[in-house]
This record gives sequence, C-alpha cells and structure tokens, in this order.
Amino acid sequence: MNTSILRPLVLLIGIAFVATIGGADAHGQAVSEERQLHVSGRGVVHVAPDTATVRFAVETRADEADAARVENERASAAALEAVRELGVPEREIRMESLQLRPLRRYDEPNRRYVEDGFEAVRDVSVVIDDLELLPQIVAALFERGANRLRSVSYDISDRSEATDDALRKAVAEARRKALAMLEPLDAELARVHTVREQSFSFPRPMVRADQLQVESAEPEAYASGDIEVTASVDLVFDLR
Repeated sequence: MNTSILRPLVLLIGIAFVATIGGADAHGQAVSEERQLHVSGRGVVHVAPDTATVRFAVETRADEADAARVENERASAAALEAVRELGVPEREIRMESLQLRPLRRYDEPNRRYVEDGFEAVRDVSVVIDDLELLPQIVAALFERGANRLRSVSYDISDRSEATDDALRKAVAEARRKALAMLEPLDAELARVHTVREQSFSFPRPMVRADQLQVESAEPEAYASGDIEVTASVDLVFDLR
C-alpha cells in the first residue's frame, strides 16, 4: 500500500478529532458557552393581625379524683359560656388536653413523699376574629372559672395576600441586584432561567401570660404590633 497517501488521510482525521473535542475541558467534561448570573432577593411585608388565639387552663384540686374532675367540668363550662355570650362561635373553641393526676407533698418529719389529693387540668384554646373584644373575653374567662393564662398569639386569617406581596418584593429585589451588577459589565439580561423559593417566614407575635393582667380589660395591654412576613428567592438569569 502507498504510505504517502495514508499520511495526509491520518493527518486530516486527527485535525477533525481535535476540532470535535475543542469544547471540552482537560477532563473531557463539556464546557458550556452559556453565560448566567445567579442572584438572591429578600422581600419583607408588615401586616396588622386580625385574629388572636387565647390559650388558657382551668385547674382544680380536691381530696378525691372524681371531686377534682367534677369541679373542673363546672368551672370550665362556666368559663366557656362566658366566651359564647360574647359572640365566639362554637367552632372556634377547642379543648386541647385534659389531665387528672395525683398530687404529692414532701413530709419533712418522715422524710418521704405522701399523697396529697388530686388535680384536674383542662387546657382550652379560643380563636377570636374581633380583636377589640380580646381584653373583654380574657377578663370574662377569669371571672367565670379559668385560672391560668397560657398565652395570647396573633395571626392573619388570610395569609395569601401577604405572602404573595413578600414574594413579589423578593423577586423585584433580585432583579434590581442583577441589573446593578451588570451595569459596569458588557452584558444584558436575556431571560429568567430558573426561579426558586429559598425560605419563608411568617412568625406569629405572642404575648406571654406574665406580661398581661388578666383582670384588666385595657386594650393597650394586648397591643400586638405588626406581623413581619419575609420571603427569600434565588434567580438565575441568562445573559446576552
């Protein structure tokens, strides 16, 4: 065979092969020619709450277990009737737990614990959609039978509008940052490649029991402030 003919053919094949792998790195991985910009954005919205959840307890003690339970039922029924009289619907009243447990005390002379009656504890939550009635409802609860306030927390009945506003602000912030970064560069935004919601925060303000005077119906004692809704997003833009 004429080797002078084969040498140019081998040379041409080698050149073609080099041209084919010219878009790969040293490890044979494909190198993308696509230019992209990754940015994040954070949006914050402040909204006033329109609902409150009151968590309270009725605690009763007696020498006998059944007597503690019966007294607890009586006091709980009276407290809940006060809530109903102020217009809270039945669907917004929930019993969360009921406990009946023996009590013990330390007998110092004999250096041992001894039985000392029984305690019944009923935990109840009430959702209130008229915040102006909140101080009056809490005062009525404790006038009629409740004797321990767990907490008062605030929320928004419809979260969708606030969450959408926070997301829109987060996306707008990410786009603003992208444009600011590209201003000194020779590039422009082409299109959005991906959008990812990174995190979301919707904290519920809470007033601790030790911060309230339950016998008082003064509205100032129950001021909640605004709820801060926060959204974070990641955007990837294609560049041109």
